[in-house]
Amino acid sequence: MSQVILFDGPEWENLFPLTLTRPVGHIRIGISTICEKWEKFIKKPIYLHTIQHLKGQYQCAEDKESILINGSVLPSDNIYSKIKTLEINEAICHKGNVIALRVEKYDPDIDISQLIYTEKESLSEVSKINYPEDILNINDKLLSEEIYAHIQQHTSHELDPTIAVIGDKQQVYIENSVSISHCTLNVSHGPIYIAKNATIMEGAMLRGPLYIGTNSVIKMGAKIYGNTSIGPQCKIGGEVKRTIVIGNSNKGHEGFVGDSVIGEWCNFGADSNTSNMKNTYGKISLYDIARNKKRITNNQFLGLMMGDHSKCAINTQFNTGTVVGVFANIFGAPPPTYIPSFSWGKGQVYDINKALEVANIVYGRRNRQLSDSEKDVLKKIYQQYRIHDCPS
Repeated sequence: MSQVILFDGPEWENLFPLTLTRPVGHIRIGISTICEKWEKFIKKPIYLHTIQHLKGQYQCAEDKESILINGSVLPSDNIYSKIKTLEINEAICHKGNVIALRVEKYDPDIDISQLIYTEKESLSEVSKINYPEDILNINDKLLSEEIYAHIQQHTSHELDPTIAVIGDKQQVYIENSVSISHCTLNVSHGPIYIAKNATIMEGAMLRGPLYIGTNSVIKMGAKIYGNTSIGPQCKIGGEVKRTIVIGNSNKGHEGFVGDSVIGEWCNFGADSNTSNMKNTYGKISLYDIARNKKRITNNQFLGLMMGDHSKCAINTQFNTGTVVGVFANIFGAPPPTYIPSFSWGKGQVYDINKALEVANIVYGRRNRQLSDSEKDVLKKIYQQYRIHDCPS
């Protein structure tokens, strides 16, 4: 089969701030990223074709026949069977946008929107993410499905007798080297998957469907509700509901985060909270960074969309439907519903050199080092996407 490349289509801008620092294919939904799902599905490596300022971080595909798949699309037997039938320069579309396209020769500088193709088929329904809230909406269904499928194919590590399980114990999957005891696992509403080397401290109450990633720590007495996916190397405490943490972020203290998507390298000060519902019970709006205006969603429950490297001080109170860019340092008065990238407090700009110093320190706490390509990405975001003035 031809090499497979996930490309960033128009959805990349729609998914700001989460995609300012990553391709769409690196967004986590369920127990893995979209790219990881495709790799598992087709059982071969996946390449990425992304926006110019991100390209330096990823291995370039070969200049040969390729199948290009929109990175916002989740794999399925139905769509993959259609993709495999594509001939050169044939495409599958959805609502006028290319979902998949076979090309004779891949060019890393190609503008996919300018390619000439024959539309072989137009699909009326596709499982894909167009906006940040779609990540949560799809996760509601996908998380249980993926954990159930994994449980059917793998044997769980034996449960410690001090663990109180509510529901069928067969719906708990624990990998080797997990530290867990004296906690409550409720699988009456969905399964729970705890990945290797995770730590679940005593008194934690976990309710499925729930995924806890590799090396993550759930603090003492934490209350984690269902439809939550926590990526690798996170520290989570307090109360969390229907939230996706992509990875490497900390919410280690009391406070509530609900109906939210949190990027990497974020940190919540103690007793910080997100509002996730309006007092009017109405539909919630999110600030659209690419278009510099608010966009109303169909969601009654939405909390916080936080870009990578952003951090908030203790007792920060986020309004319903708040959008935070990359590298925002949030403190002081109650924050507005949109906080631009590289904000420092209210109305000030986070110096890029100081920001990179902090990133190096944060990376070091997880035995990593900020690469030159990552520095270049952050510098380009600082230059291109930092916004000083925005509508209230």
